[in-house]
Amino acid sequence: MTAATAHLDAIEARSNAATEGPWELAGGNEWLSPLGIDVGSEFESNRPTLKAKDAEFIAHARTDVPHLLTLARNQHAALEAVEALHQPQDPTPSQPWVTCAGCTNGGPYPCPTIKAIRAALGDSL
Repeated sequence: MTAATAHLDAIEARSNAATEGPWELAGGNEWLSPLGIDVGSEFESNRPTLKAKDAEFIAHARTDVPHLLTLARNQHAALEAVEALHQPQDPTPSQPWVTCAGCTNGGPYPCPTIKAIRAALGDSL
């Protein structure tokens, strides 16, 4: 398991533990249901309150997070599939270095494709 996968698993666990969505703003932007978070007026200065845009962001999180998790997992799976095609190939007498099995130029491994994937993911696969 990679660090990226572990992070996605943790986000997914928190998302799955939350109250089912979609959530909605109720009571003229005074409460965020089902959580009951006070969304007071922007003009209340005696205590910090959530503004309507904050509440809207929180309300959408319950459906946005699962959607983003799906997108992230699909991207990660696609990049892993590309890496599966670009595996290190053992040296041969004519090429005495480790090369990329997916590339035809005989260059060293990791090839530019694998380097780009790892950079995009922010970690090693």
